[in-house]
Amino acid sequence: MKSIFSLLCFVLLFSSCTNTQDYEINLKWNKAYEQDTFKRSVTGLKWALSYLGSTLANNSLQKGITYKDSIITLNLKQLGFSEDAKETLAKLQFIFKNSEEYKKNNAMDLGRYIALTFGNSQCFYF
Repeated sequence: MKSIFSLLCFVLLFSSCTNTQDYEINLKWNKAYEQDTFKRSVTGLKWALSYLGSTLANNSLQKGITYKDSIITLNLKQLGFSEDAKETLAKLQFIFKNSEEYKKNNAMDLGRYIALTFGNSQCFYF
C-alpha cells in the first residue's frame, strides 16, 4: 500500500512539473474560396472564440489577437476566458503545437484550429 501511495505521489508531482499547456499559438490564414478575405476570417475566428467563452474576442481593442500578413497570434490569457476554459484550450494548443504541421510551419491552419476547438466536446459549456 505504501509503495502504491509513493508511486501515485511521484506521478502527481511529475505531471504537475511537466508543461502540457501553451497559452499562445500562431494560426495561418489560407484563402479558402474566391470571396474569402483575411478580415472575414478574423471575424469568423472571433465569432468562434466567443462561442467558446471568450468575453474579449470581439473587443475593438483586439486584446489577445494580433496579426501580421497571414499569421494570427492568439493569447488565451488575454481573451477573457474562464480559468477552466483557458486550461482546457491551453492543453489542446500544446498538442497542436507538437504536431508536424506546426513544427514545419510555426503555425496551424486557422480553419483546422476552429474545427478542432469549436468541434471539441471538451470545449463546450465552459
